[in-house]
Amino acid sequence: AHLADKNTSELEKGIPNAKLEALSIEYSTLLVSQLETQREYFEHEIREREEAYIGAAARTEAETAQLRDELGMERARAAEAERARERDAKRVSRLRTTVEAMKKECDELRALNDSLAANQRDWEMRERRARDDAAELRAQNTDLREQVRDLMLYIEASQTVQANPSLQNGAIGVANVSPPLARRKRRGK
Repeated sequence: AHLADKNTSELEKGIPNAKLEALSIEYSTLLVSQLETQREYFEHEIREREEAYIGAAARTEAETAQLRDELGMERARAAEAERARERDAKRVSRLRTTVEAMKKECDELRALNDSLAANQRDWEMRERRARDDAAELRAQNTDLREQVRDLMLYIEASQTVQANPSLQNGAIGVANVSPPLARRKRRGK
Protein backbone atom coordinates (compact mmCIF):
# COMPACT_ATOMS: atom_id res chain seq x y z
CA ALA A 1 0.00 0.00 0.00
CA HIS A 2 2.92 2.25 0.75
CA LEU A 3 4.40 1.63 -2.73
CA ALA A 4 1.13 2.41 -4.46
CA ASP A 5 0.87 5.71 -2.56
CA LYS A 6 4.43 6.49 -3.57
CA ASN A 7 3.74 5.78 -7.27
CA THR A 8 0.57 7.79 -7.16
CA SER A 9 2.28 10.75 -5.53
CA GLU A 10 5.13 10.63 -8.12
CA LEU A 11 2.60 10.53 -10.89
CA GLU A 12 0.77 13.45 -9.40
CA LYS A 13 3.98 15.47 -9.22
CA GLY A 14 4.97 14.78 -12.84
CA ILE A 15 1.60 15.25 -14.49
CA PRO A 16 -0.34 18.47 -14.28
CA ASN A 17 -3.63 18.46 -12.51
CA ALA A 18 -5.78 19.20 -15.55
CA LYS A 19 -4.32 16.29 -17.43
CA LEU A 20 -4.88 14.11 -14.45
CA GLU A 21 -8.40 15.21 -14.25
CA ALA A 22 -8.93 14.61 -18.00
CA LEU A 23 -7.27 11.23 -17.70
CA SER A 24 -9.41 10.46 -14.70
CA ILE A 25 -12.56 11.47 -16.60
CA GLU A 26 -11.49 9.53 -19.68
CA TYR A 27 -10.65 6.54 -17.51
CA SER A 28 -14.00 6.86 -15.72
CA THR A 29 -15.81 7.19 -19.07
CA LEU A 30 -13.96 4.19 -20.44
CA LEU A 31 -14.67 2.25 -17.26
CA VAL A 32 -18.37 3.27 -17.34
CA SER A 33 -18.54 2.35 -21.02
CA GLN A 34 -16.93 -1.02 -20.35
CA LEU A 35 -19.15 -1.61 -17.36
CA GLU A 36 -22.20 -0.56 -19.42
CA THR A 37 -21.19 -2.97 -22.21
CA GLN A 38 -20.63 -5.73 -19.70
CA ARG A 39 -23.93 -4.92 -18.00
CA GLU A 40 -25.75 -5.07 -21.36
CA TYR A 41 -23.98 -8.30 -22.25
CA PHE A 42 -24.83 -9.95 -18.95
CA GLU A 43 -28.40 -8.61 -18.98
CA HIS A 44 -28.75 -10.02 -22.48
CA GLU A 45 -27.30 -13.36 -21.24
CA ILE A 46 -29.65 -13.30 -18.24
CA ARG A 47 -32.66 -12.57 -20.52
CA GLU A 48 -31.67 -15.38 -22.91
CA ARG A 49 -31.18 -17.78 -20.03
CA GLU A 50 -34.45 -16.66 -18.44
CA GLU A 51 -36.23 -17.15 -21.77
CA ALA A 52 -34.55 -20.53 -22.20
CA TYR A 53 -35.48 -21.45 -18.64
CA ILE A 54 -39.05 -20.20 -19.11
CA GLY A 55 -39.30 -22.14 -22.41
CA ALA A 56 -37.82 -25.27 -20.79
CA ALA A 57 -40.14 -24.82 -17.80
CA ALA A 58 -43.13 -24.40 -20.12
CA ARG A 59 -42.10 -27.48 -22.12
CA THR A 60 -41.53 -29.39 -18.92
CA GLU A 61 -44.94 -28.32 -17.62
CA ALA A 62 -46.56 -29.27 -20.93
CA GLU A 63 -44.77 -32.63 -20.92
CA THR A 64 -45.72 -33.10 -17.26
CA ALA A 65 -49.35 -32.29 -18.05
CA GLN A 66 -49.26 -34.67 -21.02
CA LEU A 67 -47.64 -37.36 -18.87
CA ARG A 68 -50.31 -36.77 -16.20
CA ASP A 69 -53.02 -37.14 -18.84
CA GLU A 70 -51.36 -40.30 -20.19
CA LEU A 71 -50.94 -41.61 -16.66
CA GLY A 72 -54.62 -40.92 -15.99
CA MET A 73 -55.59 -42.72 -19.19
CA GLU A 74 -53.29 -45.64 -18.35
CA ARG A 75 -54.75 -45.83 -14.85
CA ALA A 76 -58.24 -45.82 -16.36
CA ARG A 77 -57.20 -48.55 -18.80
CA ALA A 78 -55.60 -50.51 -15.96
CA ALA A 79 -58.77 -50.14 -13.87
CA GLU A 80 -60.91 -51.26 -16.84
CA ALA A 81 -58.54 -54.16 -17.47
CA GLU A 82 -58.79 -55.13 -13.80
CA ARG A 83 -62.60 -54.98 -13.96
CA ALA A 84 -62.52 -57.06 -17.17
CA ARG A 85 -60.18 -59.55 -15.47
CA GLU A 86 -62.54 -59.78 -12.50
CA ARG A 87 -65.54 -60.26 -14.83
CA ASP A 88 -63.62 -62.92 -16.73
CA ALA A 89 -62.59 -64.61 -13.48
CA LYS A 90 -66.25 -64.69 -12.39
CA ARG A 91 -67.29 -65.98 -15.82
CA VAL A 92 -64.59 -68.67 -15.66
CA SER A 93 -65.76 -69.60 -12.18
CA ARG A 94 -69.39 -69.87 -13.36
CA LEU A 95 -68.32 -71.88 -16.41
CA ARG A 96 -66.19 -74.15 -14.22
CA THR A 97 -69.21 -74.70 -11.95
CA THR A 98 -71.39 -75.38 -15.01
CA VAL A 99 -68.83 -77.80 -16.43
CA GLU A 100 -68.60 -79.62 -13.10
CA ALA A 101 -72.40 -79.83 -12.91
CA MET A 102 -72.52 -81.09 -16.51
CA LYS A 103 -69.82 -83.69 -15.76
CA LYS A 104 -71.80 -84.81 -12.73
CA GLU A 105 -74.99 -84.98 -14.79
CA CYS A 106 -73.12 -86.81 -17.55
CA ASP A 107 -71.80 -89.34 -15.03
CA GLU A 108 -75.31 -89.77 -13.63
CA LEU A 109 -76.73 -90.20 -17.14
CA ARG A 110 -74.03 -92.76 -17.96
CA ALA A 111 -74.81 -94.66 -14.78
CA LEU A 112 -78.53 -94.46 -15.61
CA ASN A 113 -77.81 -95.57 -19.19
CA ASP A 114 -75.74 -98.51 -17.92
CA SER A 115 -78.52 -99.40 -15.48
CA LEU A 116 -81.14 -99.15 -18.25
CA ALA A 117 -79.00 -101.28 -20.57
CA ALA A 118 -78.61 -103.90 -17.83
CA ASN A 119 -82.36 -103.76 -17.16
CA GLN A 120 -83.05 -104.07 -20.88
CA ARG A 121 -80.79 -107.14 -21.10
CA ASP A 122 -82.56 -108.58 -18.03
CA TRP A 123 -86.01 -107.91 -19.54
CA GLU A 124 -84.93 -109.33 -22.88
CA MET A 125 -83.75 -112.48 -21.08
CA ARG A 126 -87.04 -112.61 -19.14
CA GLU A 127 -88.96 -112.15 -22.41
CA ARG A 128 -87.01 -115.02 -24.02
CA ARG A 129 -87.75 -117.19 -21.00
CA ALA A 130 -91.40 -116.13 -21.09
CA ARG A 131 -91.55 -116.98 -24.82
CA ASP A 132 -89.86 -120.29 -24.18
CA ASP A 133 -92.24 -120.93 -21.27
CA ALA A 134 -95.19 -119.86 -23.44
CA ALA A 135 -94.04 -122.18 -26.22
CA GLU A 136 -93.64 -125.00 -23.72
CA LEU A 137 -97.08 -124.21 -22.24
CA ARG A 138 -98.57 -124.19 -25.76
CA ALA A 139 -96.96 -127.55 -26.42
CA GLN A 140 -98.26 -128.86 -23.10
CA ASN A 141 -101.69 -127.35 -23.87
CA THR A 142 -101.73 -129.04 -27.26
CA ASP A 143 -100.66 -132.34 -25.69
CA LEU A 144 -103.31 -131.97 -22.96
CA ARG A 145 -106.00 -131.18 -25.59
CA GLU A 146 -105.05 -134.31 -27.49
CA GLN A 147 -105.19 -136.27 -24.26
CA VAL A 148 -108.58 -134.70 -23.46
CA ARG A 149 -109.80 -135.54 -27.00
CA ASP A 150 -108.55 -139.08 -26.62
CA LEU A 151 -110.16 -139.32 -23.19
CA MET A 152 -113.41 -137.89 -24.55
CA LEU A 153 -113.35 -140.44 -27.36
CA TYR A 154 -112.73 -143.21 -24.85
CA ILE A 155 -115.54 -142.00 -22.56
CA GLU A 156 -117.86 -141.63 -25.54
CA ALA A 157 -116.93 -145.09 -26.81
CA SER A 158 -117.36 -146.53 -23.31
CA GLN A 159 -120.78 -144.96 -23.02
CA THR A 160 -121.69 -146.25 -26.46
CA VAL A 161 -120.50 -149.77 -25.53
CA GLN A 162 -122.37 -149.69 -22.22
CA ALA A 163 -125.49 -148.44 -23.91
CA ASN A 164 -125.31 -151.17 -26.54
CA PRO A 165 -124.94 -154.65 -24.93
CA SER A 166 -123.95 -156.32 -28.20
CA LEU A 167 -120.63 -154.38 -28.29
CA GLN A 168 -119.58 -155.26 -24.77
CA ASN A 169 -117.36 -158.23 -25.57
CA GLY A 170 -115.66 -156.72 -28.59
CA ALA A 171 -112.18 -155.16 -28.79
CA ILE A 172 -111.53 -151.55 -29.62
CA GLY A 173 -108.17 -150.37 -30.99
CA VAL A 174 -106.78 -146.96 -31.75
CA ALA A 175 -105.54 -146.47 -35.27
CA ASN A 176 -102.56 -144.30 -36.06
CA VAL A 177 -104.09 -141.21 -37.56
CA SER A 178 -101.93 -138.29 -38.62
CA PRO A 179 -103.03 -134.98 -37.13
CA PRO A 180 -104.76 -132.50 -39.37
CA LEU A 181 -102.73 -129.90 -41.29
CA ALA A 182 -103.76 -127.03 -39.01
CA ARG A 183 -102.28 -128.84 -36.04
CA ARG A 184 -99.02 -129.51 -37.84
CA LYS A 185 -98.61 -125.84 -38.64
CA ARG A 186 -99.34 -124.86 -35.07
CA ARG A 187 -96.73 -127.24 -33.76
CA GLY A 188 -94.15 -126.00 -36.22
CA LYS A 189 -94.47 -122.42 -35.00
